[in-house]
Amino acid sequence: MIKNEHAHTNAPWANGNSEAQQRRDTPSVLELRKRLGMTQEQLARELGVTVGTVNRWENGRFRPSPLALRGLERLAERASQVERLDSYNPVAFSNGR
Repeated sequence: MIKNEHAHTNAPWANGNSEAQQRRDTPSVLELRKRLGMTQEQLARELGVTVGTVNRWENGRFRPSPLALRGLERLAERASQVERLDSYNPVAFSNGR
């Protein structure tokens, strides 16, 4: 059983789904960190946790607390916005000259 470093009954994974289903539904901390191009140290600093905590999340030994999940969600949204901007291809307009 994976431990939650900050056990709360209102944790997002405490919704009755199987543990395997919850893992499939939750984006990987490692995947998110790589999408952001961050090191474990940078991610830890951004979230206000230790590098060891990020490492334990990535290795599946612990799950992020609800507060850390909110921070991860904020970072995931930032990554999505950057990806949308990177894929933006404006239409070239010509003024006929």
